[in-house]
Amino acid sequence: MTPPEVIFTLARGQNAFFEELAEALAWELRRLGVPARLVVGDLPDPQPDRVHVLLPPHEFVALTGVRPPAAILRRCLLVSAEQPSSEFFPGNLELARDAGAVFDINPRGVRAYRERGIAAEHIQLGYTEAWDRHARAPERDIDVLFLGRLTARRELALASYADVFERLRCHLLISDNSRPNTGSGPGFATGEDKRGLLARAKVLLNIHGEDEPYFEWLRVAEAICCGCVVVSEHSTDIAPLRWGEHMLTGRVETLGLLVAT
Repeated sequence: MTPPEVIFTLARGQNAFFEELAEALAWELRRLGVPARLVVGDLPDPQPDRVHVLLPPHEFVALTGVRPPAAILRRCLLVSAEQPSSEFFPGNLELARDAGAVFDINPRGVRAYRERGIAAEHIQLGYTEAWDRHARAPERDIDVLFLGRLTARRELALASYADVFERLRCHLLISDNSRPNTGSGPGFATGEDKRGLLARAKVLLNIHGEDEPYFEWLRVAEAICCGCVVVSEHSTDIAPLRWGEHMLTGRVETLGLLVAT
């Protein structure tokens, strides 16, 4: 019996990192024998032989300006990748109440859904050949790489590492997330541009944008696939990764020393 086709339905102008995640999930589904592809545009009426995936649901609705009716959402899968404390999580939650199934890439998000009566499940991110640039990595000429949106907390942390950074070859790519980042630019890298940086970097520095100890699974999984060592602020829900074996973690005040070791 042929499984239904899985169609990741994206709005025009979505954040590039969500499109990258959809591409990787579709890649892995096809390797399992499940037909899967991406489409960009409005959500059509689901067919019996198709399953539509909204990733993330709040962004699709915000950019299209259309909330799918409950009858259509019941035929959709929602994949969430937002911190429970973020301004976007309530939008995901409202849509999740009508969805056929809900998934999140972080157990912290799964718990937040379940606490609110949504039977969410976890998608464990890990290795995918689609992101692997380790085997053909060039010389690692970047000692420390930082990729992330600009927040006051990150500004203070990065400034505090100045004495360490001045002795290292650092590449700090700080993005403006006041609107979706749809492609590579002065403060943002996506696709091969991003994976090229990760393949050149010895260490990826991971700092939380806010005080919530939310583990940035998407960023870390991509870095590991590219053979980049991860030094991260202490986080919840890092399993199956193990401290000291797969990555290093510490308090935000000590990360400068850790990247220099």
